[in-house]
Amino acid sequence: MKSIPNSLLHSLVFGWVVAVYGTAQAQTAFQYNTEGHKRYLDGKYEEAAAAFEKALALDPAGTVVRSNLAASYHQQAAGLAQTGVVDKAVVLERKAFGHDRSNGVIRATLAIYCNNAGLRAAEKKEFAEARRLIEEAVQLHPAGADLRANYCRVAVREASILQSLGKTEQSLSLLHDTLGRCPANPDVHLALGETYYKMNDYPSSLERFEFAAGILPGDTSIAARIAQIRKESAVERTFGENDRSRFVIRFEAGAGSDLSWKISGVLDDAYREIGNKLQWWPKARMTVIVYSKDQYK
Repeated sequence: MKSIPNSLLHSLVFGWVVAVYGTAQAQTAFQYNTEGHKRYLDGKYEEAAAAFEKALALDPAGTVVRSNLAASYHQQAAGLAQTGVVDKAVVLERKAFGHDRSNGVIRATLAIYCNNAGLRAAEKKEFAEARRLIEEAVQLHPAGADLRANYCRVAVREASILQSLGKTEQSLSLLHDTLGRCPANPDVHLALGETYYKMNDYPSSLERFEFAAGILPGDTSIAARIAQIRKESAVERTFGENDRSRFVIRFEAGAGSDLSWKISGVLDDAYREIGNKLQWWPKARMTVIVYSKDQYK
């Protein structure tokens, strides 16, 4: 990671002296700026920032002192990041960026810190915060393909957890939003394909898997998944449904209606028994598909 060189700080300080020399208030601001400069060179970045803040309060229009203050916050943030205190590093680097938005080093560093903090939040399953932080990193560095890939990775993981909790619509909405941000990311298309598959929407599922196959043409696992879904779609195209409150029983039309009602009763009993034991009753409706022996093969 690059930091602001001391030579740059020197030149900024002397430029500031020329600009403000001549008034008592400016001279006082200059004294604080000089004090901050000394602290900075000694590596006492927090003390340097405090002195530069006093200088800035007396000379709010001082662009040089703002740059010096930004440099101090930047160095503080770097120290925290090196010790793994990423969240606080983000806060200080944001302060640095707020005082010197034209500084490319600070902008790039803030993007890195936001990305790292976002990935750490995702590890703790704080997905909304993770996506917010990585999105901030993307805004700071729009050309960063790795940052966009990280956003997609976090969103796909969150969508998978939502799906496992029966929150299919929320999962689907998140994946579509992510697809708008990362239209060429194969993992998002694959996750959408699996979501549609679980919803028994075979056409939409195949569309997503085929799109992913176009991005990764040599991936045999995607090709196998497409073949499997096509077979299931062909078998189930003429199936009827027994639509109950908790379960949707799908079966061969005209052949399994009576059996489907028996299955539905067994499932309802199991729902109550297991729910009572676990004290948890899933709200999402579940689909059960009844195959004949030949269809199953």
